[in-house]
Amino acid sequence: MQKEKNLFNGDKFMSYELSKIPDPVIKIIGEEKLKENMKSMIKKISEQIDNDISANKYMEYSDHHNKYLEDYRMHLTHFGESHSVVSRISFREDENGKKPLINIIMKNFDFLNFMDTDEFLKSIYGKYKNFNPVFLRFFEFSEKDADNKFITEDNFVIGHVKSIQKNRKPLKYNEVSLEKMNDLSFYDKYFEEHILAKTEITMFENERTETKEDFEFYQKNGVVYKVITDNKYAGIYTIIKSQMNYLSGYHVIEQFLFKEFRGRNLAAAVQRKAIDSIDAEEDEFIFGTIYPHNKTSLKTALKCGRYVAGSYFTINFNSVL
Repeated sequence: MQKEKNLFNGDKFMSYELSKIPDPVIKIIGEEKLKENMKSMIKKISEQIDNDISANKYMEYSDHHNKYLEDYRMHLTHFGESHSVVSRISFREDENGKKPLINIIMKNFDFLNFMDTDEFLKSIYGKYKNFNPVFLRFFEFSEKDADNKFITEDNFVIGHVKSIQKNRKPLKYNEVSLEKMNDLSFYDKYFEEHILAKTEITMFENERTETKEDFEFYQKNGVVYKVITDNKYAGIYTIIKSQMNYLSGYHVIEQFLFKEFRGRNLAAAVQRKAIDSIDAEEDEFIFGTIYPHNKTSLKTALKCGRYVAGSYFTINFNSVL
C-alpha cells in the first residue's frame, strides 16, 4: 500500500491558502513572507503524515480508551482528481467529558461551495469510525455559510498589533490597569465568578472554565493579567505567543470580567491595555476566536481595531450518515 505522504502535494495546498488570505494581511506581511511561513507550516504537517512517533505521542496526549495507533495518525484524504484534505482526530472537552471530532488541518478547496459534501464526509468518516466522531470542523476564509449547510462555530478575529497601538484609546482606558500574575493566587476568584456566569448567562452555559494547569501553561508561554479597576480585582486577560492559520503573533485565550464590572464599558479598555503591553514585530497580529452569538465580545474586538478574517465551521455527521 502506498504511503499517504507520498501522495502529498504541498504546492496545491499553498496555492489555495494564498488565494484566500485577506488583502490587508498580505499588504502588511508581504506575499513572499507568507509563502515562507506556509512552506514551513506545510513541511511540518507533511512530516506528521504516516509518522508513528507523532501518532503515538498524540495517542498518549489524548488519553482516550481507543489504543489503535492508526487512528491517531494525521491522514491525507483525496476525493476526485483534485480535492485533498489533511485531517486528524481531535477531542472537545466540556462538562460531559471528551467528544471526538475530525479536525481538518489543511485543504486545497473551498469546502463551503463543494458540491459533493455528503460523499466526502462519508469517505473521511471511515478513517476515524472507531472513535464514532460527532462532527467535522474546518476553517474557511469566510464569515458565514450562505447555504446554511454548516454551523458557524467561531469567528476568527484579528488585528495588526502595531496599527492598533497607534489608534485612539477607548473610553475608560485610564480607569483600568493590568497586573502580570506569576502565581495562581488569582484563580479561586476567577473560578467562582466563571461558574456563576455559566449559571446566569446563556452564552456561557457551554463555556469551558480554565483549570489551574491551563493557566500554568499560559504563564509559561504568554501572560496572564489580573484586571484592576477602582483598586479592585475585576477580571483576567490572557494572551500567549502563538501561530494560528496564516498569522504569527498573540493569541487571546481569555478575557473575562467579573459580574460587578460587566456593563461598565471596561472591556475595550482592558483589551487595548493588553495590546499596548505587547512588544510586537512589524508583521505580528493579535488574534483569537469569538462565538458568533457573543455579540458583546465581538463588538469589543471591533472597537479595538480587530476584524473578522474567517470562521471555523462544523457539520454533524448524523446529518449525512
